[in-house]
Amino acid sequence: MDDGDQFIRVLSNSLSHTHETSPDLTDSQLELVGSFLQEAFDWSEIYGDIGPEGHFDAARRLRELLQGLKVEGLIVYAGYRRMELTGGVGPPEPWLNVHVKVVREDEVRQPTQAAASHD
Repeated sequence: MDDGDQFIRVLSNSLSHTHETSPDLTDSQLELVGSFLQEAFDWSEIYGDIGPEGHFDAARRLRELLQGLKVEGLIVYAGYRRMELTGGVGPPEPWLNVHVKVVREDEVRQPTQAAASHD
């Protein structure tokens, strides 16, 4: 993810969200990621109520935050998990969860470089 508009749309289309990070991030990276996730999830919760101007504000702010993570060597991935809500008195219902993963850029590039060195 590197586009704030795309990212907020992914988040806002889901009913819940989960996240994970690389296990060995520095304290400053964890603080940056925590602030990013908190703000992104906050925007997604109010997205349906803020109207077009608010949508632009959310997209712009998330773009800034994504760029800040990129400067720190961090990459954001997001994808949907299709789940099913069960229990209670009603029938099972579909549930869409978005999972956000923040990883170090060198983790992503490492397998490609290793494959290239074997050629």
